[in-house]
Amino acid sequence: MLDPNFYYLIFDWETGGLDSTKHACVELAMIAVRSDNFEEIGRISTLIAPYGNFQYTEKALEINKTTLDEIIEGRDVKEVAGNIISLAESCKINSRDGKAVLVAHNSDFDRSFIQQIFEATNNSKEMPKIFAGSNDYYGNFQPHCIDSIDLARLKWHKNKGEVSNYKLGTCLSKVGVDLVGAHKAINDTIALRDLFLHFKKCLRSDGLKESSSESRVRDKLKFEF
Repeated sequence: MLDPNFYYLIFDWETGGLDSTKHACVELAMIAVRSDNFEEIGRISTLIAPYGNFQYTEKALEINKTTLDEIIEGRDVKEVAGNIISLAESCKINSRDGKAVLVAHNSDFDRSFIQQIFEATNNSKEMPKIFAGSNDYYGNFQPHCIDSIDLARLKWHKNKGEVSNYKLGTCLSKVGVDLVGAHKAINDTIALRDLFLHFKKCLRSDGLKESSSESRVRDKLKFEF
């Protein structure tokens, strides 16, 4: 079988709060799959021991159903960063357009914590080598990350009552997938993989049919230079 064009790294964090400049990562799950058939080639699932000056809020730990005693037994953050790098390296087809593409649900949040982990372990320079992405205006590398919330917004209209919100559990329920053990990183990541695969199948079939209004808008578009 030929190699795919690239690989997806589907991932989720459980964190000690919502602010990546203050709060620690508690747990990481990451699954690497081929872009063509979603065959899994590797995964990470681990708690992360305390590191640096990053904090944990009681509310976050309550949501995560994780105790500080459990966190203390987690892996060292440098080991976790090394595992991410190794998994992403195994996904890299070439150094130009064949690097791993990140996938998350609410990607801005998850991406900020992956940047935190790489900065905290002095591995920021590794990110452009292993992740698809580009430098921003300030010269900082930003990994490209597909957000499943954007795909959900394309498929379902909240203001038409098709969904009440775009939370992961709501989206999964819409496609008939039960989320068991929510807010455990590996459970959320497996569920996100299934949701992302659903969207991929829709895009490859007539699952995202153009509405009549969208067709009319498209037909009227004119481009002038």
